[in-house]
Amino acid sequence: MNRRSRLGFTLVELLVVIAIIGILVALLLPAIQAAREAARRSDCVNKLKQLGVALHNHHDTYKALPPHATNWRWNAHHRLMPFMELQAQYDMSMNWTGAHGPTLQRFGQSQPEPWNNCGMGYGEAPWNILRPDLRCPSDPQPMGAFGDVGQQGVSNYCFSRGDNARWTEDRDNRRGAFGAIPDGDPNGSYKAGPKGYTFSSFTDGLSTTIAMSENAVGRDRANMIIGGIARNTGLNQDGNPQTQCMSRIGADGMYVPGTDVRDWRGMRWADGGITFTGFTTITAPNGPSCVSGGNDSDGGALAPSSFHPGGVNGLMMDGSVRFFMNDIDTGNLTAQPNLNSGRSPYGVWGAIGSKNGGEATELP
Repeated sequence: MNRRSRLGFTLVELLVVIAIIGILVALLLPAIQAAREAARRSDCVNKLKQLGVALHNHHDTYKALPPHATNWRWNAHHRLMPFMELQAQYDMSMNWTGAHGPTLQRFGQSQPEPWNNCGMGYGEAPWNILRPDLRCPSDPQPMGAFGDVGQQGVSNYCFSRGDNARWTEDRDNRRGAFGAIPDGDPNGSYKAGPKGYTFSSFTDGLSTTIAMSENAVGRDRANMIIGGIARNTGLNQDGNPQTQCMSRIGADGMYVPGTDVRDWRGMRWADGGITFTGFTTITAPNGPSCVSGGNDSDGGALAPSSFHPGGVNGLMMDGSVRFFMNDIDTGNLTAQPNLNSGRSPYGVWGAIGSKNGGEATELP
């Protein structure tokens, strides 16, 4: 007797096939996500390396690094623009005279502060420019996101101020890779081209001193450890900020309810305020960030942060990029910081931040 050929699947067979496909998709999704993050992290590393090249070219040209903040609080990102194929934008901001708006005179030079839109409206101030070269693709904020004034773009890359908690324009902090020119110093006015540290001041070695790292943009993340800053914490910049700061950690990656927080991190790429484009090697990567008072120039413990799993990328002074884990050794959390010389009390992380502490640091 001839059997009639079966032309389709039974319901059971169809369900089995669907289940197998579902299992395969579930197995593949993590691998796809990991591959995407690897690509994003690779792009982030490349951008940090380009910043490292720019820093070295600046040093070759001017025999010094740029300061992180001048007495206008224009920062090193702006000073590096000619070395990152942004000469035209740099010239526009340096030659701006306020012809289309109010002229701001400071030390005889007309240039607005990088947080001032000059009454000119959105997109008109000389620093209103988006900087895709300063954005890490792992950050969920869109590439075209702008900060809290004008249309100044946001930034994911910040400059090391070392292993103590001094305020933005404090010239006395000589431990980090980048220093500052205080407000009121006419010799440090931005257009005068003030200089930062030279390579010879890195007595701990260029390969073991961190220059730059990452900061997650704070927009819409003020209450979160990654992105937010706790302020008015009562910290003394000469005291032990990390113990006070660690007490602000709440549940599920948030600050303790009731903490006074701000979303300053990364919100102005041109601003040399330490809360915007600086970090310290006190609290560990992706740890809490805290400042002493209520101003965005106040000192504190400002941790680098990123959305890379487990840590942050860090640019070393020799131009190499390393990945620093969240659980890096931070030493004695009750110790007071050294202000000018001596070993860092904050373990490997603090030693990486000091350029002249006398530590023989073996990088993790």
